[in-house]
Amino acid sequence: QKSIGAYVFALDSDQFIDTDVIEKCVKLMGHKKYDALILREKSILRKKTLIGKILAYDRLVINSSKDKDPIFGSSIPRFFTRKSLAGIKWPKTLSILDDAVLLKEFIKENRKIGLAQYIYIQHYEVDSLSVFFKKFIRYGKLYIPTMHISPDTTIIHSLPRKIYFTKRVFSKPNLLLGLIILYTIKVLAVLTGITIYLSGKIFSKD
Repeated sequence: QKSIGAYVFALDSDQFIDTDVIEKCVKLMGHKKYDALILREKSILRKKTLIGKILAYDRLVINSSKDKDPIFGSSIPRFFTRKSLAGIKWPKTLSILDDAVLLKEFIKENRKIGLAQYIYIQHYEVDSLSVFFKKFIRYGKLYIPTMHISPDTTIIHSLPRKIYFTKRVFSKPNLLLGLIILYTIKVLAVLTGITIYLSGKIFSKD
């Protein structure tokens, strides 16, 4: 609502872009007449920790997918025309999975979504297990409120993506084992967050 330009670029707090990325996106959007554009992400490791390497491997696996399915896929749009966003009903209270819900709305409205194969967002990976755990405790605290807004997207996005059932995921078996362990920790962290959320609700009623 506050933007005045022709485009909107959504970035997370742990992401940044090179100086020519917006220019490339604008050219591609104009040439192909896209309403939204999916960009790949490159991992940036500030420390060469094992968890950072595992997350970078996870991102490589995700980047190998061209699947734009809003429920079972792993790709999400980042660059939009302001005009296409204006007609989308946006749940203002949504704090997680907002990108997946937005993609679902775009597909429902038959928006034209493109995939930028060689335009990248730089992504700082978590390099500490404690930071990783705390991050997903926060997700868990927001899980139930998000499920009330979009139950199908929330529940199914809690499951492994389709790309994890392809040959690509077995390219580095040693990191695959680490990824399985990391996702187990992620589930435990989310369950912890959900428990904290529900406990708060119970105590607030008392």
